[in-house]
Amino acid sequence: MPKKTNLFLFYGEDTYSANQKVKFWRDEFEKKYGGDVNIAMLEGKSLISADFESDIHSTPFLAEKRLIIVKDFLEKGPKDEQKKVAELLEGEIPEFCIIVFIENKLPDKRVSLYKKLNKVGQLEEFKPLMGPQLMKYF
Repeated sequence: MPKKTNLFLFYGEDTYSANQKVKFWRDEFEKKYGGDVNIAMLEGKSLISADFESDIHSTPFLAEKRLIIVKDFLEKGPKDEQKKVAELLEGEIPEFCIIVFIENKLPDKRVSLYKKLNKVGQLEEFKPLMGPQLMKYF
């Protein structure tokens, strides 16, 4: 199965850079698609797969795209809901929907959702900054 171009997981020990990337994406999305009406921010600990499914299939309002940002679902989401979301991601995600998972801790690479994201989505790890990279911030 080819990797989906609208499904992403940002994670790693450099949480500052990962969160900055999500903020950049959100800001650019708002500029391009006219505000935040088509942005859904979902907290992982309270995410329910049925609501998530509804969100990804909801048509954007007066825009071409919809952005869904899911925060800390691999760390804090209920295991049964993670399995259901993994199954949903195996299916067709509408072209108008961009889904970004952001994890502030290293995810457990053994769980089914991580494996599914690795298989069908695009992952970006934010490793701790070292040496010259770190010095840029001082």
